[in-house]
Amino acid sequence: MSSRLALLAMPGEKLTALPVDALARLLLSDLLLDKPPLNLDNWVRSIRRQHRKDPAAMDAVSEAVAWLRHHMYLVADLRYGADDGWVIVSRQGRAWLRGTDGDA
Repeated sequence: MSSRLALLAMPGEKLTALPVDALARLLLSDLLLDKPPLNLDNWVRSIRRQHRKDPAAMDAVSEAVAWLRHHMYLVADLRYGADDGWVIVSRQGRAWLRGTDGDA
């Protein structure tokens, strides 16, 4: 099962039970399944469609996205604009996914 299918099929209770860094890793891997350029707003729509009736699950997703931004694993893609949802996975974020950054 792909990450996208696993994430969308995951019950809200499981999403909220994950530590924020584990959920962030799952979300970042899932986001990378999209073809560049990456748009966070479009990606969130697919998650929201599945979990719209579960505010706790959407809160957990919000926390995980904020965690990714705070650690600079997910950053604005300035080629498209700073405020339009366009993002890239940073070099540090890719290293973190590979387990080679020594951080977090």
